[in-house]
Amino acid sequence: MNIFHRREINNNSPLRRGLRGGFKGMLFLVLAFLTLAGFRTLPGFAAIQTDLGIQHDPTGGSGLVDPDNDGIVEIVNGGTGTNTAFGAITNLKGVYVVDTSGFSPTTLTGTTTITTLWSATIPGGALGANGSLRIYELWSFSNGTTTFRNMYTYFGGAEVAKVGMSSDSDQAMSLLRIVRNRGSETSQVVYNKYSWSSIGNAGSLPTTTAVDTRQDQVLSVAGELGDVSLSLTLEDVMVEIVKP
Repeated sequence: MNIFHRREINNNSPLRRGLRGGFKGMLFLVLAFLTLAGFRTLPGFAAIQTDLGIQHDPTGGSGLVDPDNDGIVEIVNGGTGTNTAFGAITNLKGVYVVDTSGFSPTTLTGTTTITTLWSATIPGGALGANGSLRIYELWSFSNGTTTFRNMYTYFGGAEVAKVGMSSDSDQAMSLLRIVRNRGSETSQVVYNKYSWSSIGNAGSLPTTTAVDTRQDQVLSVAGELGDVSLSLTLEDVMVEIVKP
């Protein structure tokens, strides 16, 4: 009886309890390490990969199939065909916000020189042969004068918009400009560049350009004042790529 009593004490001694706890702790750490290293290191788990942040299982368990196990779900299988955001824009149909001024106003005053107020680079190939750029601009300006205040939009060095304001009462303007590739990455058509909007009637033919959108191109917005005492503020710009 005393022997059994001593054995029970030994099995529950602080030393033995510490050893059992240490073993469990080590096992937990090993499992955690293998999990972080990737399920493919553990038998019975399918490899999990990422395509633009979308998890998928090469075996099709998640509904997105990656038959060649290259980490990229092909477009026909519901993926993007790439593992980069730019690749997705190039490959997939949709509307993508390219850039924005972040609602940070930029004011032009004290000069009569045409001055760039905002610019962004449109990646080469992003439009494809039939894609478009949609450019939204919000302007404000000083009033009380009929002296001109001009607003310009340039794409790849080509002037795609030139709108003037000479009213002595208006104080704001919202502009929309759409630059369309028409069956070619080097041929564009734009609603008449002197019109205030890309929607409605115009008394002149559309503006055409020959910008090579296969290469990176700069999109910029500029202002011009007829007198140094005037002011012109670009309140905001947002640019979208439309892939049909």
